Amino acid sequence: EAIGVKYVITFPKLFTAKQVQAAGLKRVFHDEISDIYLLPNPKPYVSTLSGACSNQSTDKDMIVANCSRASTILRLEQSFPGWTATIDGRPVPIGSYKGLMQTVSVPAGQHMVRFYFEPPHVKLAYAALIGAVAIIAIEYCLPDRTRKKLSGLVRSTAIRTFSSEWRHP
Repeated sequence: EAIGVKYVITFPKLFTAKQVQAAGLKRVFHDEISDIYLLPNPKPYVSTLSGACSNQSTDKDMIVANCSRASTILRLEQSFPGWTATIDGRPVPIGSYKGLMQTVSVPAGQHMVRFYFEPPHVKLAYAALIGAVAIIAIEYCLPDRTRKKLSGLVRSTAIRTFSSEWRHP
């Protein structure tokens, strides 16, 4: 509950009725494969860690923060590389709460806080994709004679590289 978990999925009949009642759980789904329980007091996805804000989130990546003074907002999203944030369209740093969740410092007033995620190496992947498509296009457009010559060159280079790596671990 402390990290915003709302449901727990278990094997069927893992808990007795007495354990479920004592923990305040409510079973919301059951079949032969699993039981799903609703936890009684999950923490909200967005809250104020310090300061004074009322936060409204229309989705998980956008928060409208109305702060009476400078505050720190806690967002129960893991702190992974690739996350960025903006306040009113201006980039701001994302902090980390206990090395696990995201925080953002928000000045007093009403502000739009947005979060964006882009995997760290996505630009490199796009460049590799463009390069691969370019090589395929060039290969396809080359005359047959040149293609065979290049293919042999690539094959012999690959064999030499592989065999030299194989001999020298």
